[in-house]
Amino acid sequence: MGGTGTVDHERGPQGEIRGSTGAAPGEIDFSRPIGAADVARLLRMQEPRLRTCYDAARATRPRLAGRASLRLVVSRTGELTDVSVAGFPDAPAVAPCMAAELRQVRFPRPESGVLPFNYAMNFSPPPAPPPRAARQRSRPR
Repeated sequence: MGGTGTVDHERGPQGEIRGSTGAAPGEIDFSRPIGAADVARLLRMQEPRLRTCYDAARATRPRLAGRASLRLVVSRTGELTDVSVAGFPDAPAVAPCMAAELRQVRFPRPESGVLPFNYAMNFSPPPAPPPRAARQRSRPR
């Protein structure tokens, strides 16, 4: 899984990406307002929850791979609103499932009041196991 995120400039901060100032690098201080960089980290933390939707579709399409494009708004209270997910045209149940999962998530409040955000996640099946080496039979000499 990989991901990229961008702030939606139509209603959000104008290119300013900054996170909470109190936490150590790579950590999120949940007692302070969050910025766009924190949203990206928090969405990456939701990957196992979103993967359940992807894995359910793989039950009938084992080689399914694709990109989920997430659009959401972190509200003043940290609730995710205006959630939409696009992707996986060969498995139409994946995107609505991921959107439903995201609607249940709550983040700390954003620094800017509301924070529109775009994010993409790539999903692919695990690599195929290496072929078993043929057992060599030992010949009596």
